[in-house]
Amino acid sequence: MLFIFAAHYGEIENIIQALKMGKRKTSFPFLQYCTSEFSESEGRILLTICGEGRNNAAAAVSATLAKEGAKRGGIFSYPWAVLQS
Repeated sequence: MLFIFAAHYGEIENIIQALKMGKRKTSFPFLQYCTSEFSESEGRILLTICGEGRNNAAAAVSATLAKEGAKRGGIFSYPWAVLQS
């Protein structure tokens, strides 16, 4: 599974549209989009919009990975992490 985290919808709007991602309907505190359910071998993409700030990012990452039961081999991406360091 590929996990993507972004602060704002505008940062990843093109990705959502290009991959035809749908809004995930859960009672999760962060807005999430995901690709259609695929088999485990083909993988899936889960995109979480966490809002601005390090605290929001940390909460979104830890909550999402814990809820999804992230496993070794999953790929994690935060688009602006390089710019913030």
